[in-house]
Amino acid sequence: MLKHEWPRGGLAGGGRPGRVLVLCPGPPPGTIAKTLLQVAAFIAIMLVAGRRVLPWLLWQISRTGSRELFTLAVIVAAIGIAWCTVQRLLRLGFLPAW
Repeated sequence: MLKHEWPRGGLAGGGRPGRVLVLCPGPPPGTIAKTLLQVAAFIAIMLVAGRRVLPWLLWQISRTGSRELFTLAVIVAAIGIAWCTVQRLLRLGFLPAW
């Protein structure tokens, strides 16, 4: 990957405007394939959990008859899924660390 940067002085090479060529190393071999495999596995786990585990869990909670408990379970599930997603994307390098 090539990256062009302008020198801070504005002029380089004897008074002529120019650019400095900086070579940035690319990702190590196999990194992209590994990342895509991890993303696919994460999506598969979320699809299975979202279609099987979460509805079963919410059904069990709804059987208690408590509206507050059900609301709390939905909020905790939403925040938990969002947190897990952000953690995974941070680990894979798709999001910048704050």
